[in-house]
Amino acid sequence: DDRIYNNATKAIEAGHEPGSAEVISAIAPAIAGSCALLSIYEPHTSTLRTAVTGDSRAVRGAWSQEGRKYEADVLSKDQTGFNQDEVDRLDREHPGEKDDILNPDSGRLLGMAVTRAFGDHRWKWSDELIRTARDNFYGTSPRPNFKTPPYMTARPEVTTRKVQTEDFVILASDGLWDVISNDDAVTCVSRWLAAKKAGKPLKTPQRAAPAKKAVRKRH
Repeated sequence: DDRIYNNATKAIEAGHEPGSAEVISAIAPAIAGSCALLSIYEPHTSTLRTAVTGDSRAVRGAWSQEGRKYEADVLSKDQTGFNQDEVDRLDREHPGEKDDILNPDSGRLLGMAVTRAFGDHRWKWSDELIRTARDNFYGTSPRPNFKTPPYMTARPEVTTRKVQTEDFVILASDGLWDVISNDDAVTCVSRWLAAKKAGKPLKTPQRAAPAKKAVRKRH
């Protein structure tokens, strides 16, 4: 993220003509934005490390010898305005601004669904630099209530776990987690693994066909 910022800043300050394709290309990664989720497994120590920036999530299916079943172990916590740790961080870094920058109903930070991300220059750059990019290189305007940037960071939160051979990990974006719970996702994968081990296809529930309505003909 530092490299994205530095490349864009150097291009803007290099004295190119307004509308320069070279500058527009250099600032494009900063104008865009992305979350990131990474897990690294060390087989020699059975250690799993997970780093998250944004609202993608890693969930481990942890095998319980005692219960003889898989249990959900959340390896990352979504970085949004619904995450109290993130709310507290932003409140510390921007005293007195919390009510102006965070929407408690949507969890959005100055309109953005996440509180950490790569790029997304309007949540990080100075007001002057954002306006220069807008006025000369087709950038976008600063966000409303924008006072003391940066509000976002790409710095990840990292968790560490000792894992077992039977364990598995699901890494997914909010596109999955918005429609399924951690426990249900782990259950789905564990059933698939059990079916694969048994050499039998996994049977999935079928939706019942809608009841047919009686049609009365008019004569």
